Amino acid sequence: MPTRPPDDGDDFFDQMRPSSVKKADILVRFFKGWAGVLHKHVVFLLYIDLFAGPGSYKRDQNGARATPENPLHSTPVRIIKAAAADPNFSKALVAIFNDKNAEHIRLLKEAIEALPERAKLQQAPQYFSEIVGDDIARELARSSPKPPAMFFIDPYGYVGLTRDLILSVLKEWGSDCVFFFNYNRINHALGQKKFDKHLNALFGKDRVARMHTEIDGFDDPVGREDYVLRNLAEALREIGGDYFLPFRFRANNGRTRQHVIFTSKSSRGYHVMKNAMAKESSTTQDEIPTYEFVEPGEPSLLEEVLPPRVFTWTIDKLCDDLKKRYSKLERRFINIVEEDGVGRPYIEANYRIAILRLRESGAVELRKPDGSAPRAKTCPRETLVKFKI
Repeated sequence: MPTRPPDDGDDFFDQMRPSSVKKADILVRFFKGWAGVLHKHVVFLLYIDLFAGPGSYKRDQNGARATPENPLHSTPVRIIKAAAADPNFSKALVAIFNDKNAEHIRLLKEAIEALPERAKLQQAPQYFSEIVGDDIARELARSSPKPPAMFFIDPYGYVGLTRDLILSVLKEWGSDCVFFFNYNRINHALGQKKFDKHLNALFGKDRVARMHTEIDGFDDPVGREDYVLRNLAEALREIGGDYFLPFRFRANNGRTRQHVIFTSKSSRGYHVMKNAMAKESSTTQDEIPTYEFVEPGEPSLLEEVLPPRVFTWTIDKLCDDLKKRYSKLERRFINIVEEDGVGRPYIEANYRIAILRLRESGAVELRKPDGSAPRAKTCPRETLVKFKI
């Protein structure tokens, strides 16, 4: 399978897609939160994008051409603008951009250097035009230790997306990896062993062999997708990616096309990304984010439309789970959020609703660190929650 579409991916930037905008929104939101946590502890922060593209789209979602007054910037330029807008980030950021298409890199550099905000960056962005492969992974691994890095990998397909590449940055303190997972192509490749070289590099050889035999047992698309994601999470845990968070992109007929995947060895980065993805979700159910974006519009009459995905999470379920997990225990509210929220869709606001509901029922007692009771219908982060049953 080629790394890019037949024209080497050039047409990807012909017109902005709703999913591309949403992806950039997630990345920029995470970058601000990530840099906001780390800049206090280090001198420099790295942003590394190895499939950067030309920096802008030619047309917007409605087909209107970009203009100097309305440039349609893609993720790299938006990251630079976000960094330049904050005096702390503009001092700390070292941005590294690569694309094997030399023309893309030329256009990206031109777009960034033309920004009025560019002058606020103390460190000049670095630009490269290299094919992403084992050499880059080895080079990143050699240049250690590195400052904390936000590592973004967005190949047009999945060639070049490897565990070695992810590990080369993930092993450093404070570093997190975000990558675009083209589920459509990988799902197709799992039925054809001729693509195993690239699948092995991401999932591991033994796991891919097992997946080839097991995946046909999943008749429904949802079960098949969940199976692939479980195996991806296991493959990343083997290299230290203990925290795993997917954000789903679905077509308007209900079928999954791709995911943004976050992986890290840090719980702090996990919760920053969780909040970013939650805020960019298309919908919530019982005020709980679904961590997916559904393309707008109506499906074609010729398309098979899948039923909505079953979403079993509720605030009532959260209340029951908390009573079981923390029976007779006392915890700070924010510790409950961070401990219990890993691998579950609930965000801080959901936990606050649940704890206040439990307080009303008499299941918990709340007190502030000074021993006083918090005001009615409030539960600050430092509140001590004592489970009575």
